[in-house]
Amino acid sequence: MIDYLEALLLTVAVVSSIVAVEHPKLSRAVAAFLIMSLALAVIFAVLGAYVAAFFQALIYAGAVVVLFLVTLHTVKRW
Repeated sequence: MIDYLEALLLTVAVVSSIVAVEHPKLSRAVAAFLIMSLALAVIFAVLGAYVAAFFQALIYAGAVVVLFLVTLHTVKRW
């Protein structure tokens, strides 16, 4: 049976991923992608996959979001 915490985290991940894809402002879409990545890392940690949670938070929530933000600030078309 699914716990309430897992259901809440899954809802946050799905809603923020939809916002990340559909939002017209790129800076807010990147913020939604960050929230989705962190929620997914917490889901992995709750399920006991600590290595996957660590790499999810380190690579996706850290490196990819920073790369997106640097690209947006370099181009300045947002």
